[in-house]
Amino acid sequence: MKRLAEIDLEDAVARVRFHPTKRWLLALTSGGLEVSVWEWDETYRFRRLTSFHPAGEAEDPDEWGPPQADAIFHPTRNLIAAARRSGPIEFRRLPQSSLASTIVDPRIASVLAFSADGELLLAGGWVRPRDCGKDPWESRTYTTVFGAKGQLVGHFDHSDTTLTLHPNGCLVGYVRNDQGLATVRFAALDKDAVQTYRAGFNVNAQVDGLAFSPDGTAVAVIGEEEWLQFEVRDFPTLTRRFRKRYRIPDEEVLPEVFATRQIVFRPDGQAVVYLDRKGVLQELDAHTGEWLSRVEAHDGWAGTIDSRPDLGLFATGGSDGKVRLWAWEGVGPPAPVAPGVTEEFRQSYAPSFRF
Repeated sequence: MKRLAEIDLEDAVARVRFHPTKRWLLALTSGGLEVSVWEWDETYRFRRLTSFHPAGEAEDPDEWGPPQADAIFHPTRNLIAAARRSGPIEFRRLPQSSLASTIVDPRIASVLAFSADGELLLAGGWVRPRDCGKDPWESRTYTTVFGAKGQLVGHFDHSDTTLTLHPNGCLVGYVRNDQGLATVRFAALDKDAVQTYRAGFNVNAQVDGLAFSPDGTAVAVIGEEEWLQFEVRDFPTLTRRFRKRYRIPDEEVLPEVFATRQIVFRPDGQAVVYLDRKGVLQELDAHTGEWLSRVEAHDGWAGTIDSRPDLGLFATGGSDGKVRLWAWEGVGPPAPVAPGVTEEFRQSYAPSFRF
């Protein structure tokens, strides 16, 4: 792992995301206070394209709960969708970040995801109108589906912090957290329906991050309560390869505003990488869980990471206000994406809803 470039944002970084095809990277600062978009050139020199402040309330650093802000690139158009607590979901044109449209009153949008064709927007953490005014932990939340024109077209099981698109582009993985226990589930997406599957697995921890391998044949999760726990499973059989779990020392417990974790696969799918409590990149064998390497990445708490396997790059962000761009060294390109899910997996469906 080789560090290529750095951006200093002077505020804790809550999330980084790559554009799926362009040399663009976005950074969301803690509490969703600012979204900035950066472009890099052939020498990995960054320049700021734009920045903006999403509408809505900033997060209270002392409030317990998952982050309630996110921003994501549209896969085919020069747009960003961004949301912050109690504000609308905003669509911003790039590169100027001018406001294109809004989805009013999503209540809470803690995580966003587009379908591969950009025709659907999924927003995790949406609260039904009759539950508004309740504590978010007492009200029922959903993953809400919006159409291309921003219209509400349906909803299914809730996801607090994770909506992850499978490399085949037609399947999303999501997480239901409930009092320290998590259920990982999957749903198929197309323009006419969302089909949720019963196929999934349980995790004995609050799950914050979920990732598919670049070829789609494995899935990894990471989360924490008093223990940090992560595991890797084959996909779509969901056979567990390994689980690791270790207790977090009290002096390393994070403020909740920084407590989310993400995990990514190496481009060849043979290892997974996450950031530990001290800002160290930890690389593990994706088949055995054996530790392979450790690299100092950030000063202080750090917890956000995203990957561009096709370019051999990944990015990290930390509470030190730094965004760093890295290259995988000595790693080949991703394998071709495996065929879709098995028929056995498809038959394990829950009732689908149609738009």
